[in-house]
Amino acid sequence: MIKKIDQQSFNKALQTKNKPAIVNFTTDWWSHYKQFMIVIEEIATEYANKIKMYPTNIDNHPDTAEKYNIMTAPTIIVFQNDKITNSTVNPITKETVLELIFKEVAQ
Repeated sequence: MIKKIDQQSFNKALQTKNKPAIVNFTTDWWSHYKQFMIVIEEIATEYANKIKMYPTNIDNHPDTAEKYNIMTAPTIIVFQNDKITNSTVNPITKETVLELIFKEVAQ
């Protein structure tokens, strides 16, 4: 399940101990936004018991984007216990995102 967060709840969301928090930094004006969000929603639903997925619009949250040096959308960062464990820019396929999250291609 994708969870919407605001600037105030962002830090608290990343302090998850049981599940990785996946932050998808994107913009809604990106030409492939809708296609990519279908992939993100699919992953969030299929792995709801293993991860927490948070979309973050960099236009609406410029301070957060600046804090994590987000220069390109989409950028995905994986957090565990408030620490970055993995990240990538321009992940296009479901397999790429799953590999990022789980550090191997999920079956």
